[in-house]
Amino acid sequence: MDNQQSLTIPAGLHHFLEQASQWLKRPMNDVVYDAIVQYVATNTPQSLADRLKGSQQDLERYHEQNPDMNKAIEAFIQAELAGPDPLEGIPFKEEPPIQKEIRTLLHG
Repeated sequence: MDNQQSLTIPAGLHHFLEQASQWLKRPMNDVVYDAIVQYVATNTPQSLADRLKGSQQDLERYHEQNPDMNKAIEAFIQAELAGPDPLEGIPFKEEPPIQKEIRTLLHG
């Protein structure tokens, strides 16, 4: 390799790579290199486009099975906008006294 690069990785990942290197009986650089090559090979623009196309086809099939999907989405939105939801709680109009005390203690 004529172009060397440094790479900063989290300690936990470094520890995992050390273990993988020992298990595989290969230098850590080789393990990292192979992982990067595999990641790049599986995440090409074409492979990402193929995955997105698959997701789009899944949605289209679902829409064919459930033609009222748009109506269901609209009904959900209208229900969310209809008014207050008792399960979401009631927002405080004013900060409770105990919260003011805690904020003062924490932030001075």
